[in-house]
Amino acid sequence: MRDVTSEPARSVPRDQVGVAIASVQGGPIRVSGTLHEGQAWSAIKVPLAAALLDARAKAVGTADGASTLTARERAWLRRALTRSDNKAASRLFWRLAGGHAHPERGRARLAAMLHRAGDRTTRVRVQFGTTVWRLEDAVRVYRQLAAGCLLGQRDTRYLLQMMRQVQRSERWGVPQVAPRSSAIAFKGGWGPDSRNRWLVEQIAILGRESHAKVIAVMARSAHRARSLEDPSAFEAGIRLVERYAAPVVRTPSTRTDGAPTCAAHQ
Repeated sequence: MRDVTSEPARSVPRDQVGVAIASVQGGPIRVSGTLHEGQAWSAIKVPLAAALLDARAKAVGTADGASTLTARERAWLRRALTRSDNKAASRLFWRLAGGHAHPERGRARLAAMLHRAGDRTTRVRVQFGTTVWRLEDAVRVYRQLAAGCLLGQRDTRYLLQMMRQVQRSERWGVPQVAPRSSAIAFKGGWGPDSRNRWLVEQIAILGRESHAKVIAVMARSAHRARSLEDPSAFEAGIRLVERYAAPVVRTPSTRTDGAPTCAAHQ
């Protein structure tokens, strides 16, 4: 009879989830769960768009970078944020870089935008979607955007408006568990690892002005997809995001006195 007691136990994959929440007005970023970082995937398209708007505003000496965009660039930005179009986002990156001959310039400009928001740990990759991003830093960046600390007023409104117009097929997560009347500006990201387990994440700005809060949920289901075309692991990740976002959405925002503190002034 075979003695199985001496054989090493096989590790069984488990669901992993991390949650982070913070008031837009300031205060601590509360993080819980077992998954605190992962590849940013499409969630980093928001600071990418912010970096391009900022670069254009500085180039012409104005606080309104959106007015300098061409019609084609506006279409790319809309598709990148409302449809999560990767080709459109890639085109925005190369415009930020000033051409395909300068990938490090694009990486450095995106990193500078993260740094402005107080994210001083993330190392941006030229393949920007594969950048490893901590949940805490993602909340920090989105909070600074919502507080008006990253861009001028017009550019902030423009970017948040795009984030509120995400197409129906991608309105999972916070939009599904929040009250229908809620103002929600958000971006999700998703992608597989080498074992076809999918990382699914979403960062959402829920509410407006002093009542707003930022919620980030990152999940990796234990389910392994049969192939990249198999949506089951992605769908399992979405269910985890919604399950853990629901109680956080109902938690009242912790308000602080006065205006939010911009990272550059801390």
